[in-house]
Amino acid sequence: MDEWLGKYKGWQHFIIKGWRARYEELLYTINDIAFRNMDQRLESYIEGQVKRMGRHIRLTHQEIASDLNSSREVISRLMKKMEKNGWVIIHRNSFEWIKS
Repeated sequence: MDEWLGKYKGWQHFIIKGWRARYEELLYTINDIAFRNMDQRLESYIEGQVKRMGRHIRLTHQEIASDLNSSREVISRLMKKMEKNGWVIIHRNSFEWIKS
């Protein structure tokens, strides 16, 4: 690999770009866990899912909890709070994001 890094600039850029992307992802995750509360993390997570899936998201509370390294009970409580605030409509195994 060392030989290719010195010999092929395209390979070098490819490897460094990949390392940089993973490192930035790691820093974002650490920052997210250390400095944001679960309400903020959940809202950010849902907004990311809305961009990928649209407003109707087919994920269970357990799947969300696993992605956020939390418990299903915490996610269910926060989702219920969001529903009460008019941000989501909860269905079985899915929900709709209605917050603008």
